Amino acid sequence: MKFFVVRNPQKELRDKVISFLEKLRDFKNEVSKDFNEHQYDYLEMGLMKYVTFARAKYKKEIAETISTHFDYAAFESVYLNYELREQQLFEKTKFQRIVIRFAPKRGGKGTKKNEKEVVITNESTPVTRYLNYILKIGIPSFKWIAAHEQELSQVLSLSTPENLHQYVSGVFIPRSDKRMIDAAARKMFVTERLQQRMALDEQIQQSSEKLSAKEEKDLLFRSGMYAFFDKAGFDRVWNLVDARRMRLGRSNRMPVVYKNLGTRGRARIGVFFEKANYDPEDNVYNFTLSWPFERKGLKVPVKYCPSYHGPVEGYGNEKKEHAYQISVDYKKRIVIGYCLGFPEVEKPKIDLNNITTGHGVDVNISSNLCACSSGKMYPEEGMKRLEQEIGEASKLMAETDELFRTCAKADVQYTIGRKRAKKINKVHRRLCSTIEAIVAEMCKDWANEHRTHIIMEDLEQFGKSSVKYSRYQQLNLNRIIRAVGLTSLSDCIRRIGKKYGIIVSTVHRSYTSQMCPVCGHVSRDNRKTQSNFKCVHCGFTSNADKIASVNIKMRFYDQFLRQTLCYQDKEGDWKARRLNKESVRSVLEVYADKIRCGDRDTVMLQFAILCDSYLSQQYQFELVEVAKGVYAIKFTRIYNREGASKVAKV
Repeated sequence: MKFFVVRNPQKELRDKVISFLEKLRDFKNEVSKDFNEHQYDYLEMGLMKYVTFARAKYKKEIAETISTHFDYAAFESVYLNYELREQQLFEKTKFQRIVIRFAPKRGGKGTKKNEKEVVITNESTPVTRYLNYILKIGIPSFKWIAAHEQELSQVLSLSTPENLHQYVSGVFIPRSDKRMIDAAARKMFVTERLQQRMALDEQIQQSSEKLSAKEEKDLLFRSGMYAFFDKAGFDRVWNLVDARRMRLGRSNRMPVVYKNLGTRGRARIGVFFEKANYDPEDNVYNFTLSWPFERKGLKVPVKYCPSYHGPVEGYGNEKKEHAYQISVDYKKRIVIGYCLGFPEVEKPKIDLNNITTGHGVDVNISSNLCACSSGKMYPEEGMKRLEQEIGEASKLMAETDELFRTCAKADVQYTIGRKRAKKINKVHRRLCSTIEAIVAEMCKDWANEHRTHIIMEDLEQFGKSSVKYSRYQQLNLNRIIRAVGLTSLSDCIRRIGKKYGIIVSTVHRSYTSQMCPVCGHVSRDNRKTQSNFKCVHCGFTSNADKIASVNIKMRFYDQFLRQTLCYQDKEGDWKARRLNKESVRSVLEVYADKIRCGDRDTVMLQFAILCDSYLSQQYQFELVEVAKGVYAIKFTRIYNREGASKVAKV
């Protein structure tokens, strides 16, 4: 949201705005007093029902003072303030079961082996939920006490019978009588509410209407609560609840008072933000606000600063409704806040026949974060900083695992403490910011290369992995990837790449680095080390991560692989199907057979992708027609000293 200060408003305009906001403030204070008298009835209604009720109740006042432009904002503000106050009071006084137990002491300086410490936790039980239900009913207002004055006078034994009437009228009375009246009124108020609820529950049980699952659950809860009151005695329960409630005194009896001048509004006007008829060098614009009793709206001149407010197109007039805020600050300046609505970048369409607009991206944490089919590795400056942060996160995970194991041996449940949770969150935030910086760098490079389509492996589809890293506390590879947040890397690229017009698709991750991009042979022996790839069938060699990025790109642009391994969702994005490894392996074997048979379309697309990738810098590829309609790819190592050439087996 951007804020505009009204520039040198005329006295008539200033008086008109301030006088209206003062009327609106007085109206909100009047509504607040009424809400305070019937607080618990109105809160049970819900926001929308209360707004409908209040509009009918204050119909005359709305028509005379604030009109229908700002009534919803006023009623919503009052309702939400009282709801928030009631939640805060309840959090201070709610009942919870306190559990005290011994647990192994967390590691630190001077900690002895097998040393234990006292751990205190709070739990919720059926009894605490019953007590909290009564606590939420609240306390009566002065208006309710005045309406039940006769009933209270029969129950109370005051030193002077007139004290009850004086208390309701606001006259000073002795403190002992005052406490007695408050206690009796609270008990009578809660008893009356419970009796009304019990009568409604009896009607529901006797009726033949079918209840929803939530209504049945609530009815079962209240029936258990009534049985608990009969067993424990309502007076005993009430004394416990009342003692807890009176810790807060009478703070929740006073109405909420509004002092500031301000409100929210909506303008249903075609031309909302337009250049004013002033000197063009002044950069003065007019906001046209919907205003009571102003048919054409109220034009308010504001100073426009391009460096702060951004481009003018963000305040365009294409929207049907314009939400804004208007207020008066302590310097008596009129301030307008407007929520920007810049037009979104049009989502580019994927050209399935144009491979030059796409990039394959392989993700790992061994030697780099991302490897592109163009040959670039990200981050370009190296993995030193990212490895340090991943190592710190891995160390925290290993320490936490050790604590869980120690507690499990002692048959004690371990929960992560506040300090450790704070440290974990801090490391995770720093790691996320580093990854986002790398993603922003990648998106800029892709936009400069006019690569608007990025194909990645689906990191959410994990299988079992036995790979462990010694430099990362011997933790499992999949667990490190989840902890670092690489499973949501595609979402991060979608979010940041949206600014650059980049669209992201995902393919299945199985066998991306074990498949030869030339002959299609899939084998674990193709990748005997983490970084090197050598096909056991045709002898093709290169970097394993870069080979994986080329295979990822090939899996999308080949029609057979795309239709069998991917699907298109409702929004038009291509995503990986949920398939097991055996199914993916069978599909890749069929694809390899098509290459060996020299299928024209498959081999020509494969040849085009290889020539578009970084592999064309290491190898010279040639499309050879072995027989009529049968094709193969011949590759020659460019920097091979012996000058030997190899032909892929067909």
